[in-house]
Amino acid sequence: MEGSESKIAAIEVGAADDELRYWKAGAAIRLGEARLASQAINRTGIETRATAIIGWAVPIALAALTLAFNPQTVWIRPAAIAACLCISVAMLSAGAVLWPRKWSVVGYPPDHALASVEGTELEFLERLAGEYAQGIYENKRQLDVLGWMLRIAWTAMAFAPMGAALVGWWTYDPPSLRTDGMMIFISAFGTEPLTS
Repeated sequence: MEGSESKIAAIEVGAADDELRYWKAGAAIRLGEARLASQAINRTGIETRATAIIGWAVPIALAALTLAFNPQTVWIRPAAIAACLCISVAMLSAGAVLWPRKWSVVGYPPDHALASVEGTELEFLERLAGEYAQGIYENKRQLDVLGWMLRIAWTAMAFAPMGAALVGWWTYDPPSLRTDGMMIFISAFGTEPLTS
């Protein structure tokens, strides 16, 4: 029986009492570094999506502008302008995502340690952990804002064809097609437009 009691007492419980505070400071730094690295990956993903939106938006906007200001496609001008407005909102929102901003990163310059005024290693580690915690909080706020801007950009991109279709339907005027663009309509659709 005495042998089994000594085995139970020999179980490792990790840091305790006086050592626990030092262990917590080291663990807080490791967790902070992992969280900051994860936030950087999230930011890169958001920026990649914003770049893709801009990559699609520029040629779409150029095509819509070409339709809007081409004298042969006067009948589609309102719909093309509506699409351009939606695409412009998407490009501005995506551009705002890519705009440089303050960001907390993992690690500190060497002079940060050399200039420390703390009296012990424990106090220095606790201060670093606190600075990481503040950086994580600030990064989270930035990620929330970037996420909203990205949602606005995607929504505007998705609404562009629907908005153009709605404006085109609302401004559709068959008599103006007969006078301004009958030949374009016939060549595009192979038939004359219906009149009321």
